[in-house]
Amino acid sequence: PHVYTNNRMVNAILSEKKSVAERKGIFMNFTIEPNVDLSFISDIDSISLFGNLIDNAVRAESEAAVETREVVLKLFEGDGQFNILNIINHFAKVEKS
Repeated sequence: PHVYTNNRMVNAILSEKKSVAERKGIFMNFTIEPNVDLSFISDIDSISLFGNLIDNAVRAESEAAVETREVVLKLFEGDGQFNILNIINHFAKVEKS
């Protein structure tokens, strides 16, 4: 897998999800701050957090009526006390209940 962070599980997840998305014609754009600290996240939590969020973004992007399909993921540290994860994608519609 490509090295995006200092966390081997997050690197594996991002690499796998990027491959899956690109096979569906969706470009994955990662902007990750160098040396962002992810050591506090367990492997299972990394899978749940990154895996589910990216899966949801890719599914929404694949259903959107747009010419260019792209999911943008930004990960950086805020003030050294917390991390910010931002995922941007198109979506088809908002369902109301």
